[in-house]
Amino acid sequence: MGLFQKVVGAAIRHVFDNPAPPSVAQARTRNQKAWNQASHSPIYGYRYRVARIVDETPDTRSLWLEAEGERLPNWQAGQFVTCCISIDGQPLKRAYSISSAPNEGFLRLTIKRLKTGQVSSYLHTRIDEGDTLTLLGPSGQFTLDQHANGPLLMIGGGSGITPLRALIAEQLQRYATRPITLIAAFRSEADIIFKTELDALRTEHPQLNVEMVLSQPSKHWKGPRGRLTDRSVKSLVGTFAPDTQAYLCGPEALMALARHALMEQGLAHTQIHEERFQAAGTRPLSLSETPHAIQFEPTGKTITAEPGQTLLEAALTNDIPLEYSCQVGGCGHCRVRVLEGEVIESTPNCLSESERAAGYRLACCSYANAPLRITQR
Repeated sequence: MGLFQKVVGAAIRHVFDNPAPPSVAQARTRNQKAWNQASHSPIYGYRYRVARIVDETPDTRSLWLEAEGERLPNWQAGQFVTCCISIDGQPLKRAYSISSAPNEGFLRLTIKRLKTGQVSSYLHTRIDEGDTLTLLGPSGQFTLDQHANGPLLMIGGGSGITPLRALIAEQLQRYATRPITLIAAFRSEADIIFKTELDALRTEHPQLNVEMVLSQPSKHWKGPRGRLTDRSVKSLVGTFAPDTQAYLCGPEALMALARHALMEQGLAHTQIHEERFQAAGTRPLSLSETPHAIQFEPTGKTITAEPGQTLLEAALTNDIPLEYSCQVGGCGHCRVRVLEGEVIESTPNCLSESERAAGYRLACCSYANAPLRITQR
């Protein structure tokens, strides 16, 4: 058992050593604090200095980060990191895509400020150059298939451009002739993220085709107008090679219509890759009031999930080192597969319908509703 798991296990066991069991809400708060302390240690979290801040649009900014005493982590274009901060004494974690490619030599996060987003607002108003951030990761599977070399088609909306921009930058440096098409939807000219960068890239690389679609453009806009629809996606994409790989990132509605349009045009679902930026789910209203056994494969180890415990809480309490990152259903890092039994799940979260149909659930926001048999992958 690794040192990190021992730290987390000891911290969480301390929570449950109280002879008068705390309420579920109290236990969850204490667990969050214990995890926050453990993940800030050098065992698991790494600190980075904010070297540069660039406001990309009125509500989107980029943080250029340097490692403190360590080299930058190894990451793949399209992955994310989890930012750990404390706001008014409350530990919070949020996952953000890395908008730079490893071969560019710098680590950059590009963050859109949400009206109700505590962490994004903090990073926009209370972080300055020279400050430090603790990051977990990198994590994520929204990466390029290294065995495929056909054309790339990327469709994004709003801040969904961030991992796509990293994928594009990596491929343009690695493959001089690989065709890449980007279709990006924004509200207006002022809301286009990375416009200057993308204009420069397509000037330098003729194999890159960029189509910006604006829903509320000015009268001077010469590009496509209106919201993306099934019909407009088909028109902008046109015909494509049978070995095309598509990468989608943005609001769920946009990805759903893009996926539908591409499959109608003949692209197989295995050729379509998706990344979701999903807000935290709401707590289920009705949970089981009895403990349930959870058996983990392939080890066969069995533990007990107490009433109100998520699968992640139950696992970490019993020293089972489940992977996790954001803890709010937004990153997918704690995905497990339910082989037998029934769970109650907080929604919305970042899992796709096809993942749910295959039995996958997120351990951070799922609760046992019967005895379970699960596997981590």
